[in-house]
Order: sequence, then structure tokens, then C-alpha cells
Amino acid sequence: MGFFRFINTTTNSTADTIERKPVVLQLNEEQITIPASEAAGKTIGQLFEHFSDQLGGDASRISRYVAAGQIISQDTLVQLGTIYRGAVLSESKGLR
Repeated sequence: MGFFRFINTTTNSTADTIERKPVVLQLNEEQITIPASEAAGKTIGQLFEHFSDQLGGDASRISRYVAAGQIISQDTLVQLGTIYRGAVLSESKGLR
């Protein structure tokens, strides 16, 4: 009879899992990837405000936030591994 020792080679570390699921922010043609460790626990609005300079735009002009085809509130907590798009209404002159 033999003795077997089974070793679990998979890690269930929360830190390891967090680093594998970055968040992507998109605004117009710009896109940045944010490590999950920086995005965790923040709202969508907070992330866009914090990284607006890297997105080449003014976060205060964003009229809505979209994730997976759904409009979401700026107060929604970030879900790791998700792509978020900020939509800016175009500024038209209007008709007289």
C-alpha cells in the first residue's frame, strides 16, 4: 500500500484574484485599464473623475455611464473585470 500526498496547486488568494480582473474605462476614443486593486470599493463616478485627465476629457461632461449595454448610475460600485464607458452628449449649436 502506498501513501499519497495531494497538493493543491491552485490559489484562492483574494489578492491574486483581484489582480487578474482589471477595470477598463472608455471615454470617446480613449481607453485605460485600471488594476483591480485601485478600482475596488470605488464608484463609477469616482473612477472617471480620478482618471479623467488620462482619458483626455472632463468627467463633469459625462451624461451617462454604460456597462454591458446597460445605463448605470455614477453611484454604482465598480464590478471588477468590467468595461465602463462614459457617454458625453455632443454640444450642438441648435437651430433657430
